[in-house]
Amino acid sequence: LYESEFISKSGQRIPVEISSRIIHKDGQPTGIHVTARDVSFQKKSQQELAKSEARFRFLSEYARDMVCLHRPNGDYIYVSSAAKPLLGYDPEELIGRSPYDFFHPEDAKSTVRLAHEQNSAGFNTPSVQYRYRRKDGLYIWLESVSQPILEEGEVIYIQTNSRDITDRKSDEQKLIEKDRLSSALATASRVLLEQNTLLEGLEICFPELGAAVQAESLFVIRADVKGPSLFHIWCDAVPFSLKLKQQLFQQSGS
Repeated sequence: LYESEFISKSGQRIPVEISSRIIHKDGQPTGIHVTARDVSFQKKSQQELAKSEARFRFLSEYARDMVCLHRPNGDYIYVSSAAKPLLGYDPEELIGRSPYDFFHPEDAKSTVRLAHEQNSAGFNTPSVQYRYRRKDGLYIWLESVSQPILEEGEVIYIQTNSRDITDRKSDEQKLIEKDRLSSALATASRVLLEQNTLLEGLEICFPELGAAVQAESLFVIRADVKGPSLFHIWCDAVPFSLKLKQQLFQQSGS
């Protein structure tokens, strides 16, 4: 089996695939049977595919996002050069590996798994956010969009585009914490005004304040001419005697 070219009557070159076999009669070769098949369509398809792959590689190599091609099970087939500055890995270190080796365990069981299952079923998925382990061992936040590549209704590849959103997630978390603290302070102000004594108000509002700042204990210090002294202490879900509270306060100041 080999390939060659025929020239038509009009002078057009036609790529053909040729197969041949020897014809025997009474144990002796008497001729050769040759079959030539026009493979113009296949050749054109291969050329278009090569051009498409070249364009894909060019765009992905110069994109800031990490562009990847996966097998249906998720294994990397192609990884763009953006992997190096983004994750610390050379593309060759990831090819053949499963991205599940690098996902944060919590995200691998939920967000990422769901998107993968949808892609495997032939559906595009909205962007997903998840944590990915860099080569230095630190986790960063990535946002990825993915889509299946189908051939005759069957998923043959999955393409993903990913970018680092760690700074954005950090800013979002700071806003959440700021809003939580503002709400807790507003509640504390209202409670302190409504209660008969300062101590009663502190007992009510300290749990919410402690949760807002994620603290295990809060102190109220009285300042007078003799110097600062402990007025009240709150500890998260732990009963303390006055003596233990004073010891804790002294330890925190040492």
